[in-house]
Amino acid sequence: MHRPLLPRYVPAASRGRGVSVSTLHFVGPYEVLSLIGAGGMGEVYKAHDPRLNRTVAIKILPESFARDARRLHRFEQEAQTLAALNHPNIVAVYDVGTHKGKPYLVTEFLTGETLRERLNNGPIPVRKAISYATEIAEGLSAAHSKGIIHRDLKPENIFISAASRTKVLDFGLARVTAGLPQSGDDSATLATTPQTEPGVVMGTAGYMSPEQVRGSPVDHRSDIFSFGAVLYEMITGKRAFHRASSVETMNAILKEEPPEILPERPDIPPAVERVLRHCLEKEPGQRFESARDLAFDLASLSSVSDTQGRQGASASRFNLRKAAALSAVGIAVLVGAFFLGRYLRRPTETRFHRLTFQRGYVYAARFSPDRKTVLYSASWSGSPPELFSTVPGSNDSRALGIQDAQLLAVSSKGELAVLLRPTLNQAGFLQVGTLARVSLSAGTTPREISDSIDAADWSPDGSDVAVLRLDRKTNTDILEYPVGKEIYHSTRPDWLSHVRISPDGKLIALLQHNGANDDRGRILVFDATGAQRYKSDTWAGIAGLAWVSGHKLRFAATLPEFTARQLFEADLNGEQRLVMEVPGELTVQDIAGDRTLLTINDRRIMIQTLSEGKWRDLSWLDRSIFDAISADGMKILFHEGGQGSGALGATYLRGMDGSPPVRLSDGYGIDLSPDQKWALVWVPYVPPQYRLVPTGVGEPVPITTPQISQAFPFGFVRNGAGLMWMGTTAGNLRQIFTTALDGSKPRMVAPPGVVSVVVSRNGKYVIYSTPEYGLQLWDMAENSHTTIQHIEPGDTLLALSDDGRRVWLSRRTGTTSLDVLRVDLPSGGSEVVAQIPLYDLTGVVSLQRMALAPDGKTIVISYVRHISELYLMQASQQ
Repeated sequence: MHRPLLPRYVPAASRGRGVSVSTLHFVGPYEVLSLIGAGGMGEVYKAHDPRLNRTVAIKILPESFARDARRLHRFEQEAQTLAALNHPNIVAVYDVGTHKGKPYLVTEFLTGETLRERLNNGPIPVRKAISYATEIAEGLSAAHSKGIIHRDLKPENIFISAASRTKVLDFGLARVTAGLPQSGDDSATLATTPQTEPGVVMGTAGYMSPEQVRGSPVDHRSDIFSFGAVLYEMITGKRAFHRASSVETMNAILKEEPPEILPERPDIPPAVERVLRHCLEKEPGQRFESARDLAFDLASLSSVSDTQGRQGASASRFNLRKAAALSAVGIAVLVGAFFLGRYLRRPTETRFHRLTFQRGYVYAARFSPDRKTVLYSASWSGSPPELFSTVPGSNDSRALGIQDAQLLAVSSKGELAVLLRPTLNQAGFLQVGTLARVSLSAGTTPREISDSIDAADWSPDGSDVAVLRLDRKTNTDILEYPVGKEIYHSTRPDWLSHVRISPDGKLIALLQHNGANDDRGRILVFDATGAQRYKSDTWAGIAGLAWVSGHKLRFAATLPEFTARQLFEADLNGEQRLVMEVPGELTVQDIAGDRTLLTINDRRIMIQTLSEGKWRDLSWLDRSIFDAISADGMKILFHEGGQGSGALGATYLRGMDGSPPVRLSDGYGIDLSPDQKWALVWVPYVPPQYRLVPTGVGEPVPITTPQISQAFPFGFVRNGAGLMWMGTTAGNLRQIFTTALDGSKPRMVAPPGVVSVVVSRNGKYVIYSTPEYGLQLWDMAENSHTTIQHIEPGDTLLALSDDGRRVWLSRRTGTTSLDVLRVDLPSGGSEVVAQIPLYDLTGVVSLQRMALAPDGKTIVISYVRHISELYLMQASQQ
C-alpha cells in the first residue's frame, strides 16, 4: 500500500454550531482529531483516548442546547440508555462527562457507512439483507429486554461497519417503559421516563408506526413496524410509504399497504415477504410479539435460497420441534458426508509456476487466445518497456519487437491493444500514452488508434474496445465503450484504472482510486448503458482486476490488518472473501479457468542526497518519501508510506549527515516551515486531518479549511506566515489559494480552472498546462503568460525558481541514466545537475521529488523502484 504524496481533503458532512474544531483540542482526557458531523442533538467528533490508546467518537451538546432543559434531558437519557446496553449490534458507550459546561458522550468509533448510504446504491442482495435485518432485530431485542423502545428506527440510524456488522445508533428519542419484560440484575439501573404526552408525534415520517402517527401510546411493537419499513426498503430499494409530503406519507401509513415486493424482486422467497407483512400490520397485536421472535424467524431464513424459499412456503407451517428434529438429522448426514469425503476426495492445492527470471518490472500480462502462451510487457535491467511472450514450463521469453510499449489487452482474435510511448505519473501508478493495435499473425507494426489513453480491454468477440481516457482539458478520467461513447467519468484528483469487460460482454469493471498519487480505491461495475451495477467497499490499496465469471471478480487489495496486497474475490451480490495470502505484494493480471496470472512485486521508494559528487542513502524503512529540506540545508523532512510504517504512516526529521531520524508524528509529511519549528503533516483519518506538528517541544495544532473543498496543500509560503493550497470554492473549478496558518482567510492566487504543474515557493510563479497551448509560465504579479518551449515530452517537472527563470526536471536519456537538469527558460540552455543513480537503474520507474539545498550544490531526491516477478497460479489435484 502506498500513501499519497498530496492528499485530497474530504470535508465533514456538516460543520455544526457552537464548537470550532480548530479551537477544540481536548475534551476531558480525549484528544479531538476531526469533526465527523452534526445534527439536531449535537456535534460528533473523532477523538483519541490516550489512556487506552483507542479511537473514539464524542458527541457534544452545544452550549445553546445545554441551556434547554428538554434537550439536555434527552441527551442525558441517551447516555443512560446506551450505558445500560451491551450488545454487538448496538453502538457501545464508553464514558460521559462535561466539558466547559457542555455535556458529552463517548462511544465506540465506527468505520463504514450508514444503511442510508448503502441504499443510495440500490436494493441489497437478499442474503445480505436478511443478514443485516437479523442483526438489527437482535439489537432491538436486546434493547427491548431492558425496557427501551427506540422510536426512531430508520436507515440513517443503522450503521454497517467495515466488517459488515450492523449497529443500531441514536437512541435520542428512546423511551424507557416499565411494561416490557426485564432481564438480569441490572434491569433497574434505568429510571422509567414519563410516557409521551398523547397527541405528540415523535419519529421520522415514513418509518413511524400507525400508533406513532396518531400520537397514541407506543410499546416495543412500534419498533417492529419501523423495522418492517426498513426491511422493505433494503429488499426493494424503495421506501414503503413514501409520498409527496409528510402528511400524505403519514396518511399512507395509517390506511395503505406498501406495494407487493415479488413484482419488484421475483427472486425473493415468499417466506421473506411473509415476515415483512407480519411486521407491517396496522394493529400492534397482529405483529410479531417480540423482536426476539422476529430475529428467530429471520435467522431461519438466512440460508434459504430462491428455490428453497418458494418450495418451502407451505412447509413453513410445520411445528418448530419437528423442524428442529429434521435439522438434527440433516446435520448428522452432513457430518458423515464430510468425513467420508475426506477419504474419497483428493484435496486441492495451489501451485505456483514462475514465468520470469530477469531483474526488473513487469507492467502487465495476459493469456493468449489459446491459453497456452503468456504475453507480457516488462522493463529489464533499466531498459525501456517492451513486449515478450513465454510458455509455462519454459525459462525463456521471446521479445516481440515492440519497444517503448506496454501491453493492455489481448483479443479473442489474437490482436493486441498496446500503449505506445507511455509516461508515468510521479507515484508510478498510472501510465498515459497512445493506444495502438497489433496483430500477432500479420506482423508487429502497431497501428495507432487514440491518444491520452490510460487502460483498455477488448470485448469478448474482439470487435470493440473499452478504454479509460484522460481528458486533459477537464482533468477527468473517462470510461468509453466503445471508443468515443462515454459510460462514466471521474474528476481528478480521483482517477480510474484497470478496466475489464465481463466474459459475456454485458458488464464493465474498473477501479476508482480516492486521490492523487494514492492507490486506495474501490471496484465499480457498469452495464453498457452506464448504469452502475456494483460498488465495493473502499480498500486501503487495490491493483489488478480480472473476471472469474460473469458475476465474480478477483483482485489484489490491502486491508489495514495486512501488510501488502493479497488476493481477494468479490461476488456482485455483495460477498467478498480472502482467497490467498503470500509474503509479498500481489497484482492480479489475468484469469483463464483455474489459472491466474499474478505478479509479486517489491516496491520501494528511496531517498538519496548528492553532495560533492558523492551519493548518500537517506532511506529509512521501505517507502521513504522526501518532503522538504530545511532552510540551512542540514535536515530533511520525510515520511514513510509503506508496510513498515503502519496504517497511518509516519513523519520523520533527519540530518543530512545520515544520523538516525526523529519520529515527529503519525501521518505523511508535506513541508517544513522556514524557521524549522513546524512540520505540516496530514493524517489519513476519515475525513483527513491536517496538522502543524512541532519539531521540538509542543503539541500538534489541527488545521481546517472550511471555505476550501477538496483542498490539498503545497506547503508553507516563503515567509512561513501562511500555507498554499489547491482546491475549490462554491462549486467552482480548482484553483490555487493561500491561507493563514490555521487554514482561514483564503486568498485566490490563480483563476479557477488553472491546474498547476509546479508552483514557486514564494507563490509568484506557476507552470500550468492547457490543452491548446501546452505548458505556460504565469507571472501572477504581472498577470502575464509565456509559452514554455524547452520541455520535451516525457520530462517530469520538479521545481521552479523564485524568479520564474529556471526549472528543474528529470529526463530519461538512453538506457543507463535518469538525469536531473536545470533549464533556463528564456534561453533554453540546460545543465545536468545529477544522474540517478548511475550504478543501477533496474526497476526505477519515476522520480518523485527533488530539492536543492541553499548552497545550490546539494540535491535530495526520492524515486520509485519496482522489482517484480510473474507467476502462473494453478489449482491442481494431488
